[in-house]
Amino acid sequence: MADFMKQIDREVKGNRELARLVQQEELILDTTELILAKMEEKGLSKSQLASMLNTNRSHVTQLLRGSRNMTLRTVSDIFFGLGYKLVLKAVAEGDYDRQFIMTGATLLVCRDQTQDWKLRKEPEESAQTEPMALDVAA
Repeated sequence: MADFMKQIDREVKGNRELARLVQQEELILDTTELILAKMEEKGLSKSQLASMLNTNRSHVTQLLRGSRNMTLRTVSDIFFGLGYKLVLKAVAEGDYDRQFIMTGATLLVCRDQTQDWKLRKEPEESAQTEPMALDVAA
């Protein structure tokens, strides 16, 4: 798996268009994972979130599945409904090493070279990285 991820990273670094598309997908995945984590934290179902947003469950499912485009307004509405304010941060690509941790009320998605996306419950002693693009203020 690690060799496969290294090969993917090499291909992405050598192809600007592919890197742009991968960055788009990572942002969508990070956003969706963050929404799902906050829903779970609050014990909310998709139906309950849909009710809060004055929409139906199938629309929420499509948004979270990625089959429907989430606008920034929609993302803002979702986090508002969940009781959070979404705060974005831009990080220079060279400073971004895909290692993220969860601290306090801030959830950051972690991706390393050997495992799929996961959420970390506690910060690791050795992880000295800057927060990436998604931050949630309580």
